[in-house]
Amino acid sequence: MKIEKNKVVSIDYKLTNYKNETIDTSEGRDPRAYLHGNGNLIPGLEKALEGKASGDTLKVSIPPEEGYGVRDDSKRADRRAVSSCSRLSPSRMTRSPSTPIIHWQERH
Repeated sequence: MKIEKNKVVSIDYKLTNYKNETIDTSEGRDPRAYLHGNGNLIPGLEKALEGKASGDTLKVSIPPEEGYGVRDDSKRADRRAVSSCSRLSPSRMTRSPSTPIIHWQERH
C-alpha cells in the first residue's frame, strides 16, 4: 500500500534536533497512527511520506517553514503583561469545563 491522502498510516519515528539530540521517539511504544493528508503531521513530514510504501525507511530534514514555522521573538508574551503567571507553576491539577486538565500551583 502506498501512503496517500485519507489513508491511515502508522509510522515508527525518531525526532532529533540540529545537535542530533533525540527530542521524541516511538521506540519502546506503538507506532504513531494518523490519517494522512489531513494536517495531522507537520506539512514537510506529510510531503516526505507521500507515496512511500510499507517497510520504506527515510531520513528527513524539515525546514521551519514546513514544520512549526520560523521563530518570531516579536510574538513572545511579555511576562510583565501577564503578571499572574509569576505565581503559577506546573504541579497542582484542577478541572475546567472547557479544558480537561489544567496544571497549576500558587507560589507563596
